[in-house]
Amino acid sequence: MNHHMDTKHPAIWAEAKRVENQALGKLVDEEVQPMLFALSFNIDVFYDKVICWITISNQPFSEIESDELLDVFYCLCPTLQNKIIKSDALRDCITVVSKAQRQQFKEYLQLLAADLLDATESTATFAVGYGTCTDHGEK
Repeated sequence: MNHHMDTKHPAIWAEAKRVENQALGKLVDEEVQPMLFALSFNIDVFYDKVICWITISNQPFSEIESDELLDVFYCLCPTLQNKIIKSDALRDCITVVSKAQRQQFKEYLQLLAADLLDATESTATFAVGYGTCTDHGEK
């Protein structure tokens, strides 16, 4: 059964070994640890974080192709090997996201301007009405 679970269901088997070892007070097996990390790794979240880092820290798009940065990525998650997008694709992703955010911000400002205009008109109407009420007693 060990061989079957190991070959057909490695992620489940790795988690089962980890739980068993934890229950027995043992450290996580060195062979199991990379599998557990791979289970929790999400490539979409990874790219969101990379895009955020590049835009906020004003890094060039080509930084994603830096050998030193790729070494860090591969050290942290070896499964990223040959899965990192190129700078042109990264720039396209950032452009799409920024266009969408600009459009959302534009729509928000338009709604805010309309709300402010409504509030200003309501205040002006109230002030005019209030002024006419007080004028009756002064004549």
